[in-house]
Amino acid sequence: MSLKFYTLLFALLFMSNFDALDAQSFDSTFAVKLQNSLNTIVTTSNLKGVSGAVFVPGQGTWEGSSGISSPGVPVVPEMRFGIGSNTKLFTAVALLKLQEQGVLSLDDSLGAWLPDFQYVDPGASIRQLLTHQSGIFDFLNDNFSIWSDSIWADQNRFWTPEELLATIGPQEFVAGRGYEYSNTGYLLAGMVLEAATGKSWAQNVRELILDPLGLNETFAGAFETPNGPVANEWASNTQEIVNSPMIAEFSTAHAAGALLSTGADMTHWYSELFGGNVLSAASMREMLDFDPTTFYGLGVGTQYFTILPEAPFVVLVHTGGMLGYNSLTFFDPKTKITAFFVSNIRLPSGDAFNTFIIDIYKNFPKKDTDAGIVKVTKPWATVCGPSVQPTVTLRNFGKDTLHTVAINYGFAGAMTTFNWTGTLSPLFSATVNLPAIAVSSGQNDLICFTALPNGVGEGYHFNDTAMSRFLVVDIASSAFPLSENFDALASFPPDGWSLNSNNLYAWGRTKLASSSGLHAATKSNYNDPNFGAAQDLILPALDCSNLMNATLTFNYAYTTYPGYYDSLRVQISEDCGASWQTLFYSGGVALRTAPEMTAPFYPKPDEWKPKKLALNSTGSEVLLRFRSLNRYGNNLFVDDIQVLDDASVAVSQITAPSNFEVFPNPAASILSIEGLPDVVEFKITNASGATVLRGITDSDKTSVDISQLPTGFYVLQTGFGAKKWVKI
Repeated sequence: MSLKFYTLLFALLFMSNFDALDAQSFDSTFAVKLQNSLNTIVTTSNLKGVSGAVFVPGQGTWEGSSGISSPGVPVVPEMRFGIGSNTKLFTAVALLKLQEQGVLSLDDSLGAWLPDFQYVDPGASIRQLLTHQSGIFDFLNDNFSIWSDSIWADQNRFWTPEELLATIGPQEFVAGRGYEYSNTGYLLAGMVLEAATGKSWAQNVRELILDPLGLNETFAGAFETPNGPVANEWASNTQEIVNSPMIAEFSTAHAAGALLSTGADMTHWYSELFGGNVLSAASMREMLDFDPTTFYGLGVGTQYFTILPEAPFVVLVHTGGMLGYNSLTFFDPKTKITAFFVSNIRLPSGDAFNTFIIDIYKNFPKKDTDAGIVKVTKPWATVCGPSVQPTVTLRNFGKDTLHTVAINYGFAGAMTTFNWTGTLSPLFSATVNLPAIAVSSGQNDLICFTALPNGVGEGYHFNDTAMSRFLVVDIASSAFPLSENFDALASFPPDGWSLNSNNLYAWGRTKLASSSGLHAATKSNYNDPNFGAAQDLILPALDCSNLMNATLTFNYAYTTYPGYYDSLRVQISEDCGASWQTLFYSGGVALRTAPEMTAPFYPKPDEWKPKKLALNSTGSEVLLRFRSLNRYGNNLFVDDIQVLDDASVAVSQITAPSNFEVFPNPAASILSIEGLPDVVEFKITNASGATVLRGITDSDKTSVDISQLPTGFYVLQTGFGAKKWVKI
């Protein structure tokens, strides 16, 4: 993950002010709407019972419930539910606290604390267990039917860790060179807690976390006596587990998933932890060190959540599941809102989770006047010249129509104010072109925020601000030759490099794969939900004016997810990004360096391919970029990038097919394209030159539905040429 994204997240976590909300009781109208949300979810999703809680700084905590625990017994907020894998964060924090005390290090090997077990790599580190990077077989998910059958065979059996470890199979991958969710890793982490302290994992969690924070409604099923009422668990609509928490189920869950809790405790837990009141700042940085291919840290994950399409926001989140319980815990670093949702029957999908979170934001109390900048459209990436003209998206979050807003923008210590006037209705957005401002050579962080909507104070401040980061090209600072293997970096991207967004799914640096050394640059298309989004990794500006044979070399690795094909372009610009020419373009099967797979791709040493390209440029201000186009495929990696003067390289261009065909011609309903590689973009223009259809090839023979086009003459245009045809 890029350091700028992590720095922004960390800053958001420790911005303590929520100055839009003075201390007050929970908004009564908001509470009613949240309760209605739970009621609707139970009815529409055909659930047994649910419980939910929301903490808002300045207002406190709302708790609600709906449905039944058992026939005739309603769920109440005080009931404990199994939180499943939300237990993992407790286990990770307990180990971090032991590290703070000097008892152990997360970089200790398993062999330093535990005896050898078959198929468990003693060289795997505690940290790799917590980040699911150990490669150790998951006794639960990889053997689900066996695990489930064993649970039902003897519901009162208490399973020991050693008995569970006896069921696992061989390593999935070499520790530290991949990612796969593993409950076995957290089982072993719990065993390390016990070996390091002489106390059970549950006692460690209680003494290090539960008791100090006053989490008196949380306990470890099968390991501790229930400390309050427990909502019955339902394995199906007709199969009620009346002995909840079942001994066999919760003893196997162990440190990976055995805790039960309430909404009040879980929202308090997340608020205290991410409010900086549990761990040191150094430990928090370790916990929130997310690899850009996994988006998982130590016991917690991160993802974008979208309420406004133009302004997705980052959240910290984890889900959990048992035979019947399903849970989600959610923290918004910007607003400091914490939410918890749990059901006592397995959810058919994540829709109920999403509905509850969306309803929180949709029904959040609005102020009369409340404006904000939700997005900086430009500048991004690279800029040439002494000034920029920012473009931003202004949104009216309030109840009243906006007529005036002060938009403050600029750089730390040097802000400019633009007084916007107009008419902007509630919940609408407007694009605003701001007057140009001067920029400095090198990296610039542009800050934009609103003030004085309609001449009065802002309703909320958490939604005021957006930022962008860009580089002002200064050829005097360009380095040549350039060599980067992404190992010796204090941050990503490297100094002088840039990205075209601060998106969570932008290019990042991973330690889980490399063609040499320890790291590589990566673009995780496997996880990226933004279909068709282009993410750029842009090299520093280079002066090629004194070079005869400027050459770019790099290694890459990629494979496809069945039916989904990403692409990679390498492009050059000699006019500071105003236009780009393609040096290399490949995608789908043609780009693949390893067999197709449904799991996230992490290349083995022999699954990298080298590429050498002639730049054919003598410009004094040359930019190069790696552009990944996301098509819901798989992880893409680039490493060992070099730009040098190499007379041995021949002129290299895209390998174009000698010919391609479109047929039949004339065509009535289906037009076929044959002879182009996978993932080639094309457009169809009419006789007037207007584009009427766009697409991308998905195989050697691609079919295009043209039935809705009017009759007439058309041209199919691609990077490999154009073909004329007639629609009848």
